[in-house]
Amino acid sequence: MKRMHFLGSRRAFRRIVNGLKFWLLASVCLTATGCPRQYWRKQADELSYNLIREKENDPRWSIERIRVETDPRSRFFDCYDPDFAPLPPDDVAAHEFMHWVYGKRGWKHWHEFGDANTVENPHWLEPLGMSSEVVESNMGRPGLFPELTLTLEDCIDISYIHSRDYQTQIETVYLAALALTAQRFAFDVQFVGLNGRRPSMDVTATDVPGVSDAVNWNPRAGVSQMLPSGAQWMVELANNTLWLFAKGDNSTASATTLSYSLVQPLLANGGRRYIMENLTQSERNLLYAIRSLALYRQGFFTSTVAGGITAGILTGQQGVFLGGSTIPTPVVTLPGATQGGYLALLQLHQQIVNAEYNIRQLRDQLDRLRAQSAERPDRLTRDLAALPPGLVFPPPFDSMLEYDAENKQLILRGTLTELQARLLIDLSGDAAYRDAIIDLADRSLAVTVNQNIAQLETQLAQQINQLRSSRVNYLNGFDQFKQQIGLPVDMPVRIDTSLLQQFELIDTRLIRIQDRLNLFVPEALTVPEDHPDVESMNRVAALMKELIGHPEPQLGVLRRIVAEMLVIRDDLRRDGIDVTETDFVRATEHRRKKLGEVQIDSGMGGQRDPRRDEKLKNVLRDEFADAEKTLLDLQKKLSADDVSPTDRKDALETLADLREEFLKISQSLSVVQSNLRVDLVELNKFDIPMEEAVGFGLANRMDLMNSRAQVMDFRRRVEVAANQLQSTLNLIANGSVNTKPLLSGGDNPFAFRGDQSAFQVGVQFTTPVQLVNQRNNYRAAIVNYNQARRNYMRTEDQVKLDVRTTWRNLDVNLRNFETLRDQIRAATAQLDIAAEQTSAPAGGTVGGGAGGVLGGGGGGGGGGGVAAQGLQIIQAVSSVLTAQNNLITFWVNYESFRLDMYNFMGTLEIDSEGYWTDEFYQARARAHRANPNRLYPPLHDLPDYPSASDPQELQDGRNVENDLLVKKNVPAQPKGTAAGKSAADRGGKIRLAADERPEAESEKPGTPAKPAGKKPSWWHW
Repeated sequence: MKRMHFLGSRRAFRRIVNGLKFWLLASVCLTATGCPRQYWRKQADELSYNLIREKENDPRWSIERIRVETDPRSRFFDCYDPDFAPLPPDDVAAHEFMHWVYGKRGWKHWHEFGDANTVENPHWLEPLGMSSEVVESNMGRPGLFPELTLTLEDCIDISYIHSRDYQTQIETVYLAALALTAQRFAFDVQFVGLNGRRPSMDVTATDVPGVSDAVNWNPRAGVSQMLPSGAQWMVELANNTLWLFAKGDNSTASATTLSYSLVQPLLANGGRRYIMENLTQSERNLLYAIRSLALYRQGFFTSTVAGGITAGILTGQQGVFLGGSTIPTPVVTLPGATQGGYLALLQLHQQIVNAEYNIRQLRDQLDRLRAQSAERPDRLTRDLAALPPGLVFPPPFDSMLEYDAENKQLILRGTLTELQARLLIDLSGDAAYRDAIIDLADRSLAVTVNQNIAQLETQLAQQINQLRSSRVNYLNGFDQFKQQIGLPVDMPVRIDTSLLQQFELIDTRLIRIQDRLNLFVPEALTVPEDHPDVESMNRVAALMKELIGHPEPQLGVLRRIVAEMLVIRDDLRRDGIDVTETDFVRATEHRRKKLGEVQIDSGMGGQRDPRRDEKLKNVLRDEFADAEKTLLDLQKKLSADDVSPTDRKDALETLADLREEFLKISQSLSVVQSNLRVDLVELNKFDIPMEEAVGFGLANRMDLMNSRAQVMDFRRRVEVAANQLQSTLNLIANGSVNTKPLLSGGDNPFAFRGDQSAFQVGVQFTTPVQLVNQRNNYRAAIVNYNQARRNYMRTEDQVKLDVRTTWRNLDVNLRNFETLRDQIRAATAQLDIAAEQTSAPAGGTVGGGAGGVLGGGGGGGGGGGVAAQGLQIIQAVSSVLTAQNNLITFWVNYESFRLDMYNFMGTLEIDSEGYWTDEFYQARARAHRANPNRLYPPLHDLPDYPSASDPQELQDGRNVENDLLVKKNVPAQPKGTAAGKSAADRGGKIRLAADERPEAESEKPGTPAKPAGKKPSWWHW
């Protein structure tokens, strides 16, 4: 009988356990697994974003983008589910420890999350026409990238999308908001369990063989709240229910305790000044972070455009905002430039263009001096005993060579080319005669390297070396700029140079005409293969070689030379005369608009009369008309059926004069263009007086606002530290209401009894002795407060210094720029005079031959004059180079200082797309936005806040997370590699350990790259 009763007790126990099975599983799900990770992430996002928007209550620090999620087009965007992202590529040696460490197997389900082939967003090159496989193949090796030509606006867009530093600033604001959510939660009503723990429950089953079986259930739950005064109240309900299955009797007993307590600190650890401090500081820290982000955005635009000044946000412990640097720091200047950013690249590019033009001028002058140094006297002699018998010089040599029988000398007038010398040598086999001809030919073409030529050659070599260094500086600066805006440094990128058009003081088409005119010379010059007019220049060079290949000018060659000269005439009219006329119209309109503005004295004295340029232009127009008439008359004369040798010789001389005339006109037009266009280069206006600018800075600088507020933070900390010097005096009240005790037969968990209640009230007191640490903290708080006061004074003085210094730099660059206009005019005139002085040939032209017909050298020397000194030429060319470099340098410096000025005043307002609201940049931004081929159009369909999780999404997330965390056996994934590449060919790919022993790893291939989670709802490739 006892045996049957025992078995009955066991069956009853099993029935109770089975009855509680569902309830226990539900409790485990609620208390153990809880809500999935997506729920908590989205809850944190929603609370944090609301706090940030709450603090953006001033337009000065209202920021369009606050989402910590990155742009889907960014390099560092995570295109996978953030809660279940695949594993990134790992170091092969380190990865072993995830699967086997210290002789123990690791978690075997790591790779159920999937494996990515790159840490970058695999889709970031897709808008640029490249697939994700390209990004994956770039991992850990020099990359394959598309070639880009970027405008200033493209660089601004790219910097906001790809800049790592900018993303860090946004994340810092988010972390400050996240820290604030915890401080606010501390003052909310919270659910608690026994002894302040979270609500909990214990279920214990006890089996004493042959005696009894029991199930004990102990749920505990309560609520608690911290009050601003420091008081903390708590109400808690604890139950103990026992099901007892003993021999001969089954019983149930339940006892419940409802306890409550209240603790109110009266001195130490109490009062609003102490209790509210952490919440107050967290609220202020978030405001500081938002204002610092707004300040950073101003500096971020400045640094992208022109280097300038930016202020970052300093972070220490994660989620704790420590404030930004009180004094903004300058962006690193690009090597070879005076500033940084996009404008510095333009400066480096323009300096290269100026250096190339400078080298061209030096080579031009050097060619002229070399031509002048060629020994081409009117009369050369060589001793010769006698002419070979019967030798008669044929035309045209009969006018060039003469034998003086009395003095026994052979006389040469003019020069002998190599072809002409061969023709004369073939007239006789006499050795003495042949030696005399060779000697005269060599001496007629000899070039003397004098000091002037040596000086120019030295200067030219130096300029060529400097040009190479400038190109290296440009490339290095470009790589540095690409890293700044977030692009790979090995991506082939060029910049749009449309902003440099205003610095083109001499039209490049006019320079090309001068290059072409320099080919109309007997000496064959080398034509650069990359020259825009290489085809026409090669035609002219071929014609000149054909011309000197005959002892007499050929009529067909002369006609073709005239045809090429007619092309030059048409181009000179269109690209020289007409363009200069257009420049005059622009300059006149520009002067009319500036009549009402205050003119800045350049300090050069006097005032330039623009009528001088107009007079010179009219003279050049008349000279061009005369030259054109001469060319047309020559064309008509050569079109006759029979042109005598004398007329051909005269035609060559006329062509030489026309070449010199066209060259002189083009060079004079260059001077006129430079004088006109230098006035058209404009600086953006800045007309705020210094004291007013200082006032703006003191009123609007957000780092100064933060610094002022931080003085108050340190002052409050003095009071907080002083609170700890007091004695501890707490008012305590607690009590409980109970049901009948568990062992007294109570079975109603809610039958509370007055005789089972208790209430206590008392005072807790601790004497204020041995407060050494508290004393030191208090004294340190006073010292820190005084340091904060001094730091604020220093910051305020620094703001004034920044504004005043930048204002002066801005003003001096403005005045220097006006003086530079006159300097450029003077330098251009100086070079023009030097070029005119070096245009005189060493000897006169000689009829009957082709040598020297169209000028004496490659630089265009014809006409009269004496050779200029080499130092004068170097000085003239260097003056032009210095003035041209100063033009772009002063312009970049001025614009950089202007950006810094508004940045220091705190009034550099940034619009929703990240552009300064200044009209100069807004005009460019409007054109950029209207461009249908814009590299990165804005994304308008991204939500401002992540949406709250709906029940179905939470359930889906729970299922995914449970599948991963309970370590179920998952069917093996097919092994392989992406994009048809072997595992060894893919940079950064790891080999996965599939067995419990590391050495077995080599037997199995790697897991394919397969993301585990779904893509976010706002991902839209």
